[in-house]
Amino acid sequence: MSLIGDYHAADTRSRAMAVHQSGVYVGSIVGGTFAGFVGQYYGWRPAFRLFGAAGVVVAFILLAIVREPTRGMSDENAGPLRDYGGLMEGLREIAGNPAAWLLTIVFMGANFVAMIFTVWMPTFLFREFNMSLSMSGLSGTAYLQVASVLGVVSGGAMADGLVRRRKDQKCTRMLVQSLGLVCGAPFLFLSGWTASVTMVLAAMIGYGFFKGVYDSNLWAALYDVVPIERRGASVGVMNSLGWLGGAAAQMSIGFASERFRMSTCLSATAAIYLCIGMALFCGARRLMRNDAARRPASV
Repeated sequence: MSLIGDYHAADTRSRAMAVHQSGVYVGSIVGGTFAGFVGQYYGWRPAFRLFGAAGVVVAFILLAIVREPTRGMSDENAGPLRDYGGLMEGLREIAGNPAAWLLTIVFMGANFVAMIFTVWMPTFLFREFNMSLSMSGLSGTAYLQVASVLGVVSGGAMADGLVRRRKDQKCTRMLVQSLGLVCGAPFLFLSGWTASVTMVLAAMIGYGFFKGVYDSNLWAALYDVVPIERRGASVGVMNSLGWLGGAAAQMSIGFASERFRMSTCLSATAAIYLCIGMALFCGARRLMRNDAARRPASV
């Protein structure tokens, strides 16, 4: 992601990263389907070996064709870059960045919700609507992932368009992310509340689309608020902590499902999306006001 940030300027960065992110969704569908086929006919060990070997091949291809760009070469007025200063200095600088912490906490909440749906929606469809195992697995992932591809492309284009019109607003991408989270909350609630399988799948499409809108600016928004020299480290910190939020979801849903119905647990995730969406919106607006106050008045 840091390489993409160097290759693309602010007015194309969201779209470039959105295309990259869409590969996650497409890979989840194609890889999951293919792994299921291999596992069904040949067992799970060959599937692991096959994907492991494919990863090694891809690594050599990237090593051969990807070239390291000049750091910050696409950023206007980047100026001379500072000395990196080492890992610990970088981590301390990131830890003292309120905007980076806000984005990280929101990412943890969004991953918490995403992991619940990715892991438990097929089980929910199997138990509540008596779908077959294969159909519940496909329906529980494909509708969400395909809609996310559309959402991530739309969100990237929307953010880049707004940045071009509002270049003085470095938190514009955060506002687009908050829009995705808030608009996705009603679909999360509906996914567990309705008794119709058609409505559940429609809710999954709506949630998937707005999840994509949020995901489209995950790293581009972070790059707007951290120094160029800290891009790689900031992605590492945010990504690792964000997936800890996803891991916590599995334990939480296990405890909750012992006391409440699965449908109630799924609908309750809407409150998480709404809270982190509003927190991101308010944080972005506050950062914008602070930046406006620091800017010298035009003569």
